[in-house]
Amino acid sequence: RSDIKPILTSNEKYVLVNIANEWGSANLSDTAWRDAYKTAISTLRNGGIHNTIVVDASGWGQNSSPIKAYGNALLTHDPDQNTMFSIHMYGSWNDSARIGTELQAIKNLGLAVLIGEFGYNYNNGNNNLGSQVNAQEVMNQAQSKGIGYLAWSWTGNDTGNAWLDLVSSSDWQTFTSWGNLVFNGTNGIKSTSVKASVFNTASSTT
Repeated sequence: RSDIKPILTSNEKYVLVNIANEWGSANLSDTAWRDAYKTAISTLRNGGIHNTIVVDASGWGQNSSPIKAYGNALLTHDPDQNTMFSIHMYGSWNDSARIGTELQAIKNLGLAVLIGEFGYNYNNGNNNLGSQVNAQEVMNQAQSKGIGYLAWSWTGNDTGNAWLDLVSSSDWQTFTSWGNLVFNGTNGIKSTSVKASVFNTASSTT
């Protein structure tokens, strides 16, 4: 779209372009994932978009297998060599031991990976996503491996997903227990985040 492209291109150093959120069910083959994203990457690059591209794993973002199998193929396919990968951690990541090993396996391939979403063990897994994720382990592994994470989500989820609100929907600023863990807990955002250099006014130019 002609109204969207200038926003991306004028901020290409700072704005990540996530091609599609959680595209591809658990039944999508790794090769189909690869081929579809090759087409999408070509479309964006041929259209003049040179931002960093973010590609979600299949299985609604939860399958690491296509990234391990074909992540380098997509990176090589990208003429800008500027593609990274995102994994979402919900019910498929209830085994804490997998978190560190799978992230390390992707890093060992020389790929940039982001934990683009994750949840926690709400109500002993009796939730709409079957999530018993050890959120503390997610944050620990991210910190130890130099990987970024984004916890889902700020606020405003529907009733079924309200347990994932980081702050109260009544004022959009009071932390829930989930938000308090993510922001103020061990290896949380407050203790680990560093302001990006692009936002440092002392070093910026006009």
